[in-house]
Amino acid sequence: MDHQAKNRIAERVPRAEFWDAMYEAARQYFLQNGNLNVPAAYVTPEGDRLGAWLIRQRDIRSGKRRGTLSEEQIQKLDAIGMSWQDLAEERWNRNYEAVLAYYAHHGNLDVPQSYVTPDGLRLGLFVKNLRFLRDTKYRKWLTPSRVIELTEMGMIWDLGAYRWQQNYQAARAHFQEHGKLPFSKRYVTPDGVKLGLWLAYQREKYAKGDLSKERIELLNALNMIW
Repeated sequence: MDHQAKNRIAERVPRAEFWDAMYEAARQYFLQNGNLNVPAAYVTPEGDRLGAWLIRQRDIRSGKRRGTLSEEQIQKLDAIGMSWQDLAEERWNRNYEAVLAYYAHHGNLDVPQSYVTPDGLRLGLFVKNLRFLRDTKYRKWLTPSRVIELTEMGMIWDLGAYRWQQNYQAARAHFQEHGKLPFSKRYVTPDGVKLGLWLAYQREKYAKGDLSKERIELLNALNMIW
């Protein structure tokens, strides 16, 4: 039976009976998956648009859509893990709380891109996406106050500039100790910075005219051999 036919039948079913049938589909999903994080487009094997139905329940309770939910219906949905927040908002909040926890534990927000929290959140990817969201129109939850809060916690908005400064400081420390910069591409500092390779890359960018005047001057102050 196609979805349109099922929808026509649903319109003829008394509202309470239809609600109970969809609730049972939600309960079965919860029993099978352990949660009610149902994608918006999800359709059950029987053809019920469970994802859309759950969104409708959220919208009805929040007043975004006409309709009513009884206290009994709310309690039944609560009992199977219903989240009344928008799933995207809930996911954002869960990741943002993990960012705050990472800072509390590490004292910085230099989160490796591959980092995954103990409970499975891909936090490194989330932090990477924050840098992208800041400069786009898709920054719904990245409010100005959160940008300030993240910045105060040491959020690295320009990762390229941050990494350049890290390597430059390693070059500066080497110069202060040895009076010159290493020329071999194979040179690695005692603490693991691939300084020789980084300096070679700066020479390549300089030769192509792609290195800024400010960075050239900083390297010249270390007697850089171009």
